[in-house]
Amino acid sequence: MAKNDATDKDVPNMVASVARVLADRTEDAALVLNGAWLLLTRLDGKLRMHHKSKWWVHHGVQDLIPW
Repeated sequence: MAKNDATDKDVPNMVASVARVLADRTEDAALVLNGAWLLLTRLDGKLRMHHKSKWWVHHGVQDLIPW
């Protein structure tokens, strides 16, 4: 997704999709936005938020990932 093409629903839709993948699979994972920001990882079954918590709240997606 190009950052210039974003709409209000792009980030929530992306994070909701990631949440579904994380719920359905057990592999280690990483979510990187625009090839620049590491948002979260799951290693050994533990999710970790890596980007500022303000980003998650700003986009209204803080509750989509089961921390």
